Amino acid sequence: EAKRKGLEYLELYNSKVSKSTLKVFEGQLEQFNTSSEMGLSLKGSFEGKIGYAYTEKMDATSVEQAIDMVIQYAKNSSENSYLSEKNNDKKEFCNKLTIDEVEPVEIKDILLKLERYALSYDERIDSVSHLEFTQITKDITLMDTAGMNISENYGNNILSIGIIAKQENDTKTLYRSDKVKSISYEGLLPLVEKICLDTINLLGAKKAKTGRGKAILHSCASAEIFSAIVPVFSAMNVMKKISRFKDKLGVKVAVDKLSIVDNSLDENGYIRRHYDDEGSLSKETFIIKEGLLTSFMHNNKTARQMETSTSSNGYKASHKN
Repeated sequence: EAKRKGLEYLELYNSKVSKSTLKVFEGQLEQFNTSSEMGLSLKGSFEGKIGYAYTEKMDATSVEQAIDMVIQYAKNSSENSYLSEKNNDKKEFCNKLTIDEVEPVEIKDILLKLERYALSYDERIDSVSHLEFTQITKDITLMDTAGMNISENYGNNILSIGIIAKQENDTKTLYRSDKVKSISYEGLLPLVEKICLDTINLLGAKKAKTGRGKAILHSCASAEIFSAIVPVFSAMNVMKKISRFKDKLGVKVAVDKLSIVDNSLDENGYIRRHYDDEGSLSKETFIIKEGLLTSFMHNNKTARQMETSTSSNGYKASHKN
């Protein structure tokens, strides 16, 4: 249908996101939610211009209407198309992630048991302010007129917990959210023990004096600091001239001991993907190597405009993007 209407190239991105959340508080199930969202996005090339569209309906009529929207978008677009069948290799890939499926009632019982354990951990533990388990899965199918056919699903189990500890007039709170592999009491218990201990250790803590000095950062603190600076490595932000590193490629920007690696194939990573949402094969990319800024995070578009290769960072927050 796309060829008949004159499209030189068409890419389809189909996604389904499922999410379930259970939350307990003071020995009771406080919240249980499930949700699911499906959508199809289209990206195509028409008369040398690029067009986009999306739909949440999967019937033939809605898809045909979406194709017409791609053409109309391209007709009114000033953006030259970088999409081409001859620039795309035929890729076929299917990966299905096995995620533990545990009945909600079992998860509720595990959470309630963890809450009781936390409250009994130490007399200084005053309350469990937050205890929540979330499971998120995402199914992706990516196809194009060049013969690409990639199917992949991935997901995470996340335990979020907040602890309040008190000792005389001193009150300390700590909140943590961690990716977990095992959905069992024994598998989740070490995380609860760790946050209880960390919260208690905050009691009696005093503010450090202002000034320069050496510090040992907790991994969670390091992750929060790093998440705040990640946008400076975005090639899109570099092109918009809103990155502080816009003129620093190949320049030393950090100490020799610092290296930053982007690798979505890392089994311990928050998300593990074999392909990005543009069909580019995932790979290990040094953003900073021994203090030297060696790469930005590229998708196909930024890589083409900056005359380099993609770093497989072409990800969609949803089918609407």
